Amino acid sequence: MNFKILLGLILFLFSTYTWSFVELSGDFAYSKKVYGNQRENKMVERTYGGGMAFYFLSNTALEFNYSQTEQIQTENEVLPVTGYNYSITSMQNRVTTNVYGIGLKQAFAGRNSFLTPSLSLGYARQFIEDTTDVTFTENTNGSQIFSSSDPTKARYDSVFGTFTIKIKLTKLLSLNGSVNTLFRAFEWNDAKNNLKYRAGFSWMF
Repeated sequence: MNFKILLGLILFLFSTYTWSFVELSGDFAYSKKVYGNQRENKMVERTYGGGMAFYFLSNTALEFNYSQTEQIQTENEVLPVTGYNYSITSMQNRVTTNVYGIGLKQAFAGRNSFLTPSLSLGYARQFIEDTTDVTFTENTNGSQIFSSSDPTKARYDSVFGTFTIKIKLTKLLSLNGSVNTLFRAFEWNDAKNNLKYRAGFSWMF
């Protein structure tokens, strides 16, 4: 599933069905971890997400969602290269994950409630691209050589689940906090190991 197919499905649904109402949502997550004896290494992760839910019953919707996660791990420890007069002085790994999902969303309170918990479950397709850059430094004169790997790409059939708490701010606008899990199909034990916490807003019309 790609963006064009997703857009086509949405346009088809708009043209063939009358929905009770539609909910648009967007969220963001950020984390940073610093480690090493001199705090010279770090891992930064950013996630942007969005979704569109078409309610065909008062509290039940067909949901389409998309997210992009960029994880950058940078290590600046000095690692001598055996047999050469060079050391690895920097290594950066970048992993970009794009996820397209479709599933059902069940709200546990009415549209006009101040506090609304909901649960979404469904199918997702992950597209992952992995690249690593390495800096080699000559031990005597400090000259450097840069090396970048060819991107490694993979795609997986997956399952997503999201629990959301929505706080009503105005008649149409709400503040959302959610916990999301994403794991490869049938790898049920991984559900608890891939949790992300996000915050964002949603708009109903």
